[in-house]
Amino acid sequence: MLQLEVPIHVLLVALQAMKHCGHAVPTISEDVQETCLQRLAATMRFIEGVPPDLVEHMVTKSCVDHPERYLLAFVYAT
Repeated sequence: MLQLEVPIHVLLVALQAMKHCGHAVPTISEDVQETCLQRLAATMRFIEGVPPDLVEHMVTKSCVDHPERYLLAFVYAT
């Protein structure tokens, strides 16, 4: 159960953030979900072997440039 605690917490925070901002919760198709999972896996493969200070720089840059940077920073920090 402990392994599910963090992802569930992140999902609940994301849902509350969307409600607070007035965004509707979209229905995600399996095709979109598969594309996102492939993108996530590719990002993880890309980061493997990269020095930690460079990874930190890439994450910081990604968060600063992201339109929902506070939510993204929370997700990365968890």
